[in-house]
Amino acid sequence: MKYRKKPVVIDAVQWFKAGDHPDVTSPKAPSGTIIPTAVGFIKTLEGWMSVNPGDWIITGVKGEHYPCKPDIFAATYEVVDHPYDTISELPAAAQPAVKSDCSEQLAEVTKKLRKAESQRDNFSKRLAASEQRIKDVENESAALRAYRDTLQTELAAVREELKMCREKALEEAARTCDAEISPWRDLAKMEIRYGFNKGCATCADKIRQLKEPKE
Repeated sequence: MKYRKKPVVIDAVQWFKAGDHPDVTSPKAPSGTIIPTAVGFIKTLEGWMSVNPGDWIITGVKGEHYPCKPDIFAATYEVVDHPYDTISELPAAAQPAVKSDCSEQLAEVTKKLRKAESQRDNFSKRLAASEQRIKDVENESAALRAYRDTLQTELAAVREELKMCREKALEEAARTCDAEISPWRDLAKMEIRYGFNKGCATCADKIRQLKEPKE
C-alpha cells in the first residue's frame, strides 16, 4: 500500500550567525565569550547537531528542534505566512537568495502574464470578429426580410392583375362567341321555321286530299 505524509504546519527560522535562534549555541572561550565561528550547535531528540549558515531550524509538533539543509527545506516546505513585509526586513545573509528567488518567480509570473495577455488579445479579436459577423448576418437578414416583403407585395399585385385579365378575357370571349353564334342561331331559327311551315303545308295537303271525295 502507498501512504501520504500528513500536512503539518511547522515553525522554522533560517540561521546565519549566533543570535539568529535562541537554541543554537556557539563555542565559548573559558572567559565565557562566544568564539567567532561559522558553525553553531543545537540540541535535538537525537543529540547535539551542528548548524551551518543558511540551515533552517525547524520546531516540530512536540516542540523539538532540528536543523535542515536549505535545499531539502525548499523541496519539502512552502511558506504559509511570515513576519516580514519587505525583503529588507530579512536577515542580510538571506536577502540575496530571497531576491534571486523572487526575481525568478517574478520572471515566471511576468511570462505567464504576457501569455495570458496575448491569449486575451487573441480572444478579444476573435470576439470582435464574431460580433461583426453577427451584425453582418443581422443586416443581411433584415435585407432579405425587406426583399421578401417586396416580392410578396409584387406577387399580390400580379395576382390581382391576372384576375382582372382573366375576367376581361372571359367577358371578351363571351361577347365574341355570342357574336359568332348569333348568325348561326338566327339561321337555325329560320330553318326550323321554314321546316315547320313546310311540314304544316304538307300536312294540310294530305288532310285536304283525305277530305276530297274519291271518284
